[in-house]
Amino acid sequence: MKIYLGLFVLVLTCQACQNTEKTNSIERQKETRKVMSFDKEKWAVKSDAAYAYRAMMLQDLIDSKRLKQLKKAAILELLGTPDRTDSLYLFYTILQKRALFFPLQTKSMVIKLKENDSVEWVKIHE
Repeated sequence: MKIYLGLFVLVLTCQACQNTEKTNSIERQKETRKVMSFDKEKWAVKSDAAYAYRAMMLQDLIDSKRLKQLKKAAILELLGTPDRTDSLYLFYTILQKRALFFPLQTKSMVIKLKENDSVEWVKIHE
């Protein structure tokens, strides 16, 4: 009897993991389908501690290679104040999933600057 109970729990656990992976995959596909052109005003729109349009504009911003040609002052003018800075790095929050006050998952755009304030690289950190 204990063996059957153990097998039952094991099967339920495996099923739960598979459903979560499918759900996450579907969510990622929906997220990547929504693309819009970069708009400075919409980039800054923040509602309930979340940025409403950044995820949709991110791909356009990266693909255009616009950021690679700018200096730090021009980036700050275009994107606004970063959510976090660290020496030569600028961090812009794209998405953040939270449980109450605790962040569970964060997606950020990271811009690394050279010593002369030009852009060395732009990456997405999840």
